[in-house]
Amino acid sequence: MQPLPIQSILAKVLKNLDLKRKQEQGKICEFWKEGVGSKIAKHTSPHSLTSWGRLLVNVDSSPWVEELTRFHKEKMKKALNGLLGQEVIKEIFFRI
Repeated sequence: MQPLPIQSILAKVLKNLDLKRKQEQGKICEFWKEGVGSKIAKHTSPHSLTSWGRLLVNVDSSPWVEELTRFHKEKMKKALNGLLGQEVIKEIFFRI
């Protein structure tokens, strides 16, 4: 059995660390207020991003969850993906 080249080993290690998703999640936090607007940002915060593009957002009340789900979800997704320069966010879920 031949030893793996160092590049292959490093690529596997980096993939296992999921650094790309963590970097994307950091960018979402950085762009949050700009992407969703200051009014929505006062009531929300991004919580986590899954490897398949589901963004979980913490919200401070049930009425805001309803408002965001019905009227702002798609606009938020489009704006954030635009700031990120690619379609990182496939779905947004809100929770209190």
